[in-house]
Amino acid sequence: MERNKLSSNLSNKFFNDVNKYYRFDSSLNYYVNNKDYSLPYNDGNAYEEYVYNVVKNVKDRSEFSKELRGAIKDWPSFYYLSPIRNNIFRPIKKYLKGVGLEAGAGMGALTRELGKEASLLFALEGSKQRARVIGKRCEDLDNVKVLVDDIMKFPIKGLDFITLIGVLEYASCFSNDENSHLNMLKKINDSLNDDGFLIVAIENKLGLKYISGAKEDHVGVSYVGIHDSYKQGTAQTFTRQKLISLFHEAGFNGLKFYYPFPDYKQPKVIITENALGRNDFNLASFMSLCVQEGYPQSASFSKTFSDEALWRVICENKNLQDFSNSFLVIATKNPRTFQKYIDSDIAYAYSSGRDKEFATEVKISSFKGKLVVNRENLYKFDEEDKNHNLCIKQNLKCEDYIEGISYFEKILPMINTPNFLLKDIASLLTPWISYLLQFAVKDNDSGKILIPEKYLDCTPTNLIIGKNNYLYPFDFEWKYKKEYIPILWVIHRGIQGVLTSVEAIADSKDIENKSIIQVIWEIILHLGFNVTNDDVEEVYELENELQSDVTGFKQDIREYLGNPLKVRRSISWYEDKMSEFIKIIYAYENKLNKSQEINI
Repeated sequence: MERNKLSSNLSNKFFNDVNKYYRFDSSLNYYVNNKDYSLPYNDGNAYEEYVYNVVKNVKDRSEFSKELRGAIKDWPSFYYLSPIRNNIFRPIKKYLKGVGLEAGAGMGALTRELGKEASLLFALEGSKQRARVIGKRCEDLDNVKVLVDDIMKFPIKGLDFITLIGVLEYASCFSNDENSHLNMLKKINDSLNDDGFLIVAIENKLGLKYISGAKEDHVGVSYVGIHDSYKQGTAQTFTRQKLISLFHEAGFNGLKFYYPFPDYKQPKVIITENALGRNDFNLASFMSLCVQEGYPQSASFSKTFSDEALWRVICENKNLQDFSNSFLVIATKNPRTFQKYIDSDIAYAYSSGRDKEFATEVKISSFKGKLVVNRENLYKFDEEDKNHNLCIKQNLKCEDYIEGISYFEKILPMINTPNFLLKDIASLLTPWISYLLQFAVKDNDSGKILIPEKYLDCTPTNLIIGKNNYLYPFDFEWKYKKEYIPILWVIHRGIQGVLTSVEAIADSKDIENKSIIQVIWEIILHLGFNVTNDDVEEVYELENELQSDVTGFKQDIREYLGNPLKVRRSISWYEDKMSEFIKIIYAYENKLNKSQEINI
């Protein structure tokens, strides 16, 4: 059971304040203020009722609950039930100690994780409907107290930390004051002790995804933020420089920025300030490898340029901090407060949407003058508690950081070139195939080409091109149950990783009307391999077994790979389509006019 015992001093000091200003509703496990306040705001009654019923009926409400992951069916349920949300706090746990306030706790997606770190946590939510979800979600955590109240009227002071995760931008929704965001920060400042921390996560008005055409998260219209056309009473986001100005004006003179990708709502990668401007860390390469996950708005607009390629240019120009899709900011009143904390970490990458046995953190940090890569499980298992009936085991280890560019970067320009040919992609992959074949053997009975199982992860996204174009493998995470595996399985995994690691690829007649499956196998044929139907079935049987074991849910990747690749159209393509559409309208109008003339 996740518990965090309180000292008697903390109990007396803060519980007296709670009992002074709030009364406890034991049926819903939350406190309401003496004026019975409740904010008339929600994400839709149907969504919130669904999440409440899920939380109420599951047996396991912990962070890596398989029941909660299995209930995810759309973006709102992902937002409140996915363990990926908690990645936002993993690099900064050292700032989440003592007595804290989670302001705007929503339906408790982050509350349990905060409660594990804090001695005492106040989860403050303005809506009773949402607060009941937190109350149910955290009913086994003695140190989490759910409060229904207005942030601006929260009476308790002297806190060690306060979080505003997706909250600051809404300050203007509930106040007519043109300085509503500044006033919220000042209120938070007043509630912290002298060494306290404010943790803010918020979208960047100038984030690359918005420049790319993604709809503004809060108003659902593209370019509202970058055009600075917010209306009074709507949520509002800020650029990095504007945020810095607001923090300073509110009395926060010590700031530390982190950069979560694809954004703070589903952070798979978090870049620290220590990564910026380093000569021994290839940030552009790291971004091309890791910033591959889309965001919910991706399906609602068509891309006209490659985010992945532009991120490389932005990193080379040392501008990542200005174009990050969102920010995670640690703020304190006195910059010297940060001196108490050693911070040598460069970047983090997370795989937390898996079954808890395989959820991992990859951390790149500076150690004794060099960069090292540390990998470890997020959920601590005793060896005897692990499932030993799976087809794979994890092989997590620490290793030195390898300088160079990723093999994936070598292929990226090709799939961004209009009218590329699949045979040209195969040509770029030939050095990788040659690398694999040096470890391969031929099975005497079946005639199949096999490779030792340790090369299961030897794919272009796990290879660095170093000096003299030598290939350096890294992050061989999986250990398969058999000593040898079909080389076609490894090749299929590698090509799939390349093609699906980008939001969209350039248009080409060579992929027209073809599924991802067809494109992958056509490239394999261009590589010179003879493929039978049995080979194809074997590859998908092996991959489905692996994915099912890793996720904890039965998988058939052919359902996803049966779709076409998402294609990025050029501006001229849209212009041509518009011209064609206008011609059709004119032709229809002419036909209609002639028909009317005949009737007259």
